Amino acid sequence: MSSESNSPNNGNGWTNLIASKRSLSKQLRELTTQVIQVDSTISEIGLGIKAEKARVRDFVNRINTLRENIANSNTELFQTSERISQSKGFLSLMQNRLPKEDANTLQADLNTLRTELDNNARKSEIKRNDALERYKRTTMALEAIKAVTTVNEQCLALRDLSKNLTVAISKANYEISQLESNIAQSNNTIDRFVSSKAAIQEKRESMMLHYNKVLTNLGSVNRRLDSIAKAGRNLNIPSSYLSQGKNYDLISEFKQGAQKKLKAGEKLTLDELRMVFQEEE
Repeated sequence: MSSESNSPNNGNGWTNLIASKRSLSKQLRELTTQVIQVDSTISEIGLGIKAEKARVRDFVNRINTLRENIANSNTELFQTSERISQSKGFLSLMQNRLPKEDANTLQADLNTLRTELDNNARKSEIKRNDALERYKRTTMALEAIKAVTTVNEQCLALRDLSKNLTVAISKANYEISQLESNIAQSNNTIDRFVSSKAAIQEKRESMMLHYNKVLTNLGSVNRRLDSIAKAGRNLNIPSSYLSQGKNYDLISEFKQGAQKKLKAGEKLTLDELRMVFQEEE
């Protein structure tokens, strides 16, 4: 409805004012419904922004945890590499010092030498010392084989650990990449939400301007109706005059009607007499 049709000063008729009131009241109800819907949409967008921000915080926390894990894994990987290097050095050093015999053969030799030492306990010192020396050499050779075997096993375990650490670091880096992509998507979603919210809030402000204008006009119409109704009660104007909807002042019409009745010799009411004689005064 235009501002002219909304204006309570467009006509003085009771019917026109009532029609204006109904029209303005309808507009006010429609605008109220629209404002409520807009407020609901703004609230939903706000919840969406809050949810996306929570997702971003979760992503960031996960990235921080992964980066801490990567740092720890890199430290452990470096230490593992150092131990593998040390193990390789030891194996390289021992490679040329290992006996040709295997561990089983050397163990059998030790058993034989132990028996020989026990049997030669009362024999000559030279024979006993010779057996003891061979026993020591065999023992050292067997221990060397055992040490190399142990280091080889440790080296294999360290290589497996190094491989697992490398895989874990790679997976963590990949997950970080995915999370960063998710963060970018969430930030884009937040930006869209914020832009949409700003546009809707601007629309709401425009609606509220219209709402307040309609409310002001409705107040003016109500005051005009109250004024006319009060005047009618004070002058005892019949209700039929208030429902005719003519575009001139009702009190003036009432006076004119009273004057016509007076000229025609008809009986006037007290209010009609007051209006006639008041005018003459």
